[in-house]
Formats: sequence, structure tokens, C-alpha cells
Amino acid sequence: GINDVFTIKSAGLNSLICTLFNRWGMEIYEYDAVKTGWDGHTFADNAAPAGTYYYILKATCTKGSEDLQGNGFLQLVR
Repeated sequence: GINDVFTIKSAGLNSLICTLFNRWGMEIYEYDAVKTGWDGHTFADNAAPAGTYYYILKATCTKGSEDLQGNGFLQLVR
């Protein structure tokens, strides 16, 4: 019931695409982080196993055409 969805808090962005990868580097999910979050499921709507996941963020600002990028790790606990 707590922290069930991985979200990115942001302001002033047109888009914020978050791509998640498993420990072997396989893409498991991609979503628009401005509108929604990741609930721990894959593209096929299967529950992802507990473990460490890598994410890449690509954002476009509302003012101008500046593109931003970021990345990090998250720990999925079931």
C-alpha cells in the first residue's frame, strides 16, 4: 500500500519518457512519466520479479527545445 508505483515528480516538461531495464540490460517497460508511473509490471503485464532495475529518463522542456537526460537504479521489493 506504500510506494506501489515508481513516479518521477517534475514540472515544466512536455514529455518525460522513462525506460526500465532488468539486470541483464533487457528493456522491460517504457512509459510517459509525466502522465503515469511504473507499477512493477512488464510490457506483457506480468509482475516483474523483485530485484534491481536500471532506468533512463529523456525529457523535453515546455520552454524551448532543451532536451534533458538522466538515469539511475531502483529496487523493486515484493
